[in-house]
Amino acid sequence: MLQAAKNGYEFYRHLQSHDGHWPGEYGGPMFLLPGLVIGSYISGMTFKEEERLEMIRYLFNRAHPEDGGWGMCVCYCDQESS
Repeated sequence: MLQAAKNGYEFYRHLQSHDGHWPGEYGGPMFLLPGLVIGSYISGMTFKEEERLEMIRYLFNRAHPEDGGWGMCVCYCDQESS
């Protein structure tokens, strides 16, 4: 049992970034960002200029390479609907 705990610790230790966080993609442009923007608008919260520019950069970087749109996820798998 102790070895399993050590293995788990080592696994996560190698995933952790040098500054202490665990980086990774969470969601996509149609998942968290709209809720943040809508909630901020309703509550009257404003974004700093650099925050707005980062949101725009994120959206441009996540646009579909062929049609420029955004799907519900960040992967661009060839998934045909049947």
